Amino acid sequence: MGKAKPVVLGDVTFKSESAARTFFKAMLRKYAPGDRVSDEDAVLLERLLGRHPEVHGKIGEGIDHFEVMSHTFNSQCFAVHRTDGSFEDFSYTWCISEG
Repeated sequence: MGKAKPVVLGDVTFKSESAARTFFKAMLRKYAPGDRVSDEDAVLLERLLGRHPEVHGKIGEGIDHFEVMSHTFNSQCFAVHRTDGSFEDFSYTWCISEG
């Protein structure tokens, strides 16, 4: 079996992708759809989003805040709200595995 791949987000390091997924899944579940993410959580989400292969398209002109949205199949996801008023959802699992 392969060695666990750490996920580094600035000064926060998760020992494995699985540990990072568990952390962000718990973060997502502590909010209801429509809730704005706390400033503390937003710092980690911004670092996580920086790992997305299409980060520049996701961020656009800049980040205003993060929110939790309803998603398909009765699930939830994170969304980045941009400074121009637009927003787009993103997959935290994709950011972890593709970073």
